[in-house]
Amino acid sequence: MKILAADIGGTNSRFAHFDVKDFTDIRLNHFTSFNSNQESINSITDLIQHFNHVKSDEFSELSDYDIAVFAVAGPIRGQKCIPPNINWEIDVTSVKDMELCLINDFVAQAYGCLLPKIAASMEQIKEGDKVPEGTIAIVGAGTGLGHCALVPYDGLGQYAKRHIPVPSEGGHVELALIGDEEKALEKFALKKTKKSSVFNELLVSGNGLSLIHEFLTGETLEPKDIAAKFNETPQTLDLFSKLYSRACRNYCLSVYATGGLIISGGIAAKHPQIVKSSAFLEEFTSSPSQVNILAQIPIFHNKQEDIGLLGCAYYSLMMSQ
Repeated sequence: MKILAADIGGTNSRFAHFDVKDFTDIRLNHFTSFNSNQESINSITDLIQHFNHVKSDEFSELSDYDIAVFAVAGPIRGQKCIPPNINWEIDVTSVKDMELCLINDFVAQAYGCLLPKIAASMEQIKEGDKVPEGTIAIVGAGTGLGHCALVPYDGLGQYAKRHIPVPSEGGHVELALIGDEEKALEKFALKKTKKSSVFNELLVSGNGLSLIHEFLTGETLEPKDIAAKFNETPQTLDLFSKLYSRACRNYCLSVYATGGLIISGGIAAKHPQIVKSSAFLEEFTSSPSQVNILAQIPIFHNKQEDIGLLGCAYYSLMMSQ
């Protein structure tokens, strides 16, 4: 089976060619990525045409793929999506030259987590008492803040490991800010962004990291430049880690994640000290209630940035059964 997978984010799009025999033999053979946040790309058709222009000869012709699955950072309704961090609507019904399915990017990440090689590669950063058939929370910050839950289910057979992904738009849930410093940050962020309230991904994202750093230091920097200075500005690292942890904690309580928390996304993959810091780990169990539940939730860090592409291939196989 020949599969074209794509992970379409608010900044970059990643495409991969998979040759797949079964759930135990999913091989990513060719890969390319490019910045999709450019003037020449204003639709899914433009995106595919750009990919077709820049792809290597190792990729097949679009019409030769058995199926294409695109994961996009936004809420899916049917085969359409209005992404919060992309300036154009995605409508795959307009694509005529291949069979194309659309899924949420963190649903794709959740499917990727079901692959044994992905699960085996994760680093455990907090101990806990994992319930094997419990719900697993998956959270990851990048351009936005993705959420998904793997919920136990008995009807999918051995390859789904009795879990199915349940999508979430938890990145757009309001974030509680506590204490004088955080209340001052709230005022700063609302004035800077002209938003009416602070939601999770306003501060727990790449742009959020820039906002927090500017609030604390007065310095305006891109996220990658801030991360390179964490040793010089530990207050930025601590506050960002704390708010990231709070968003994770709230989602774990919402879905009762007794199966554990998996932290994914580009920010933690590139800068793991954010989720390994004492500020992150202490904040996770500092809830005024249900501390016992939170203390028992193990936390794992996924460092493989191709997990969404692998999840698209996994989903393709499920669709073909």
